[in-house]
Amino acid sequence: MEKIIEEKTTVQSLLFSIIDGIVMVNEKGALIFSNEPAKQWAIDVAGRGKGFEKAWESLQEYPPWMDVLQPVLDNEKKNMSQEFEFPVQGRARWARVLAQQVLTDSGRRLGVMIIVHDITQDKELDRMKEDFFNGITHDLRTPLAATIGYLGLSEMEVPEGAVELGKMLGSARQSAKRALSLVETILSLARLQAGKLNLNRVPVQAQSIVSKIVNDLTYHAQAKKITLSFECDDPSLWVSADASTIERVIENLTGNAIKYTMENGWVKLGAKAVEAGVEFFIQDNGRGIPPEAINKLFGKFQQVKAEDRAVGFGIGLSFSKGIVEAHGSSIQVESEVGKGSKFYFILEKIAAPVAAKAA
Repeated sequence: MEKIIEEKTTVQSLLFSIIDGIVMVNEKGALIFSNEPAKQWAIDVAGRGKGFEKAWESLQEYPPWMDVLQPVLDNEKKNMSQEFEFPVQGRARWARVLAQQVLTDSGRRLGVMIIVHDITQDKELDRMKEDFFNGITHDLRTPLAATIGYLGLSEMEVPEGAVELGKMLGSARQSAKRALSLVETILSLARLQAGKLNLNRVPVQAQSIVSKIVNDLTYHAQAKKITLSFECDDPSLWVSADASTIERVIENLTGNAIKYTMENGWVKLGAKAVEAGVEFFIQDNGRGIPPEAINKLFGKFQQVKAEDRAVGFGIGLSFSKGIVEAHGSSIQVESEVGKGSKFYFILEKIAAPVAAKAA
């Protein structure tokens, strides 16, 4: 009996000392246990100046809460997780709520445990980063565009025999174009998240867009002694897409592949016909991605390793994910640590435009 009491006291001490809110309900959703952070959270969200009991009752009518809890209570899913925003005294607060079935060793269901983790500080930091990036990108746009123009004019004035000088100016112009592309990516991501990015879908030839990106990134790959190639021998592959944003998606994915592939490695991009449409793919023999990192890969300001922050901001993949999803598809990832990665997505195939057929 003393041992049971001691174990119970230890468990209660742990549950009450955790800063996250923890709630336990039975199979019918009736409250069994809640710690203080959970009680305070419920009062903040649904209390309206009343105590925990009334707040708990009101919470059962709060759609975001029940969206997480109900499928687990109904045994449709073993666990559910969701982030949502709620106002507290005029200030936006964010929480990540996880509902998980609690089972005995024999598999008998005891109820559902709910964990409430306050992520307000994380969201506020993300918003500060977004405001910072959006501010500087507007200021960078004009000088970068001017730099690209001047470098293009300089290339035209290179003496006929100065091959090396022409290559250097070409490399500088491509670097400036990549910088401008990053600026456009940041601005487009902000518009996408605000629901203000309008896609101008037109017929796009897969072969043309892939070969253009290879040409644009050739100097970048050569600087790392990486072999950059493309596969797309079929000029009849056309898709309906916003040409500029899809081009930036493929360029982002290819740029990442070059960035994380070692010297003397290879990067290959291409397009091919598949049953569902046209598959665009970017493959490399770089360092690969650990399985546990793939799920968070497309989050804003996320990198696989901490040292990656020195070579990027972690927004390219978030932008790419949003654009591809806006086209009705999704980016898939296949990767093995030490052997390389493959990113690919599929767009609906369309018939070639009349003008293209005539040509």
